[in-house]
Amino acid sequence: MPADRRALRQQLAKRREKQLLVGFDFDCTLTVRHFYKVFAWCYAQRSAMHPHCEVFFQWCRDKKLEPGITDLSDPSDPMVSALDDFSKHAGEEGFREVFRELFLGGAERITMVAEWLRRMQQCGVEFAIVTAGTSTAVLRALLAAPEWMPFFPSDRIWDTQQGRHTIRSIAAMKALMLRDICPRAQRILLVDDSLGKDPPPKWVLDGCQVGIVELPYEGPGVDKVLLETIERELIQS
Repeated sequence: MPADRRALRQQLAKRREKQLLVGFDFDCTLTVRHFYKVFAWCYAQRSAMHPHCEVFFQWCRDKKLEPGITDLSDPSDPMVSALDDFSKHAGEEGFREVFRELFLGGAERITMVAEWLRRMQQCGVEFAIVTAGTSTAVLRALLAAPEWMPFFPSDRIWDTQQGRHTIRSIAAMKALMLRDICPRAQRILLVDDSLGKDPPPKWVLDGCQVGIVELPYEGPGVDKVLLETIERELIQS
């Protein structure tokens, strides 16, 4: 029998007048595999330099596709070049299939996350994506997941190259960017798999008033249990 979440959601509904923001990292947080590293490292460089590459290369072989780039059109931006090249050979439908199945975990997980996003949005929660990858690649990828698109408009998809702050920690940069994205929010959470490897300084989190939810590093991203954890963190606002 599913857990009764009504009490939590009633508490969230009471906070509807407050502005609440959840900022998600993208790779291995919203995705189940590292989208950027698979394409920008492995596909663009034709090298299995990350453990998530092999399942992607096998997918390519099964589809009789070359598991590597044939035209690096812009060496300064391997991610965009890789996505352009892959989509040229696999087609947009091929990209949609591989992204949904290999990177988002399939239809069941996509639906589960979409339903949680919808419930939280009805309680007044807003969402953003902050990535150390490429914001345009994230936007392009999310077109393959129309179930998620209403929750992540293009003005809420940022990469760290857009950050105005000078700081060594990428996670700290993301926290500061979330405050820039939603300066009047009473509660902001950063959900990220890299927090254990790159913990933001306490003074940054205190200064921009951002809480954190840590995921396993380069793990399978958010699941039902982790989303319930985020929900409880929001209740504490």
